[in-house]
Amino acid sequence: MLFIDTRISPPDERWVESVALAGNRVAHIPALECIPTGISVNLDGFDAAFVASPRAANLSSGGLSHFNGLVWAVGATTAETLRKKGIQVSRVGDASGAGTFFAQLKQEFEGRLPVRRVAWISAEETIENRDELSRVSGIEIVHFPVYRTVPTHPGFQTVSALPKPRTWLFYSGKAVRSFKAYIDSTDCVELHGRSAAQAGASILNAVIKPIPLE
Repeated sequence: MLFIDTRISPPDERWVESVALAGNRVAHIPALECIPTGISVNLDGFDAAFVASPRAANLSSGGLSHFNGLVWAVGATTAETLRKKGIQVSRVGDASGAGTFFAQLKQEFEGRLPVRRVAWISAEETIENRDELSRVSGIEIVHFPVYRTVPTHPGFQTVSALPKPRTWLFYSGKAVRSFKAYIDSTDCVELHGRSAAQAGASILNAVIKPIPLE
């Protein structure tokens, strides 16, 4: 089996080795590329910063290093990225998204969050409804879109020539939409995360998988 990892960053070497030991192979073909927006992350007047991905952590580390408020990470990999930059992380989510993160936080504090103004540092596009989260949580959420993702558009013949059997690994709805035309009816598809599951729900042989670590 050939596993096609479509994430922006290369897959973990230990995972690639484990796949090889099982007699399979991995091809890394990013469906998207990351482009920094170059916006300034000014955190004056914020009580907390919610960092939604490792890429967001890297791009906002300058502003976060001088921030005196709470820093929240969506998952373990984001938290690790921040800590390597010397930034203290006060809370780490399970990588299942901001909606779950804020719901758990609200439940923990019995419906009243300990902050009033939160900086949401993430990609330009997000699946979460920030206005709704702000209303339900009773806080102000300000979005800092520090990067955007755009399709890579690899050569159709190059991708189609990949050996079979093969399994596509998708981690975002945008990646699914970008590569949907390359998927053969005999291919298997793994959909990791809510946005990938929504975008790939109609794909033959698609299986929704548990959300992995980032």
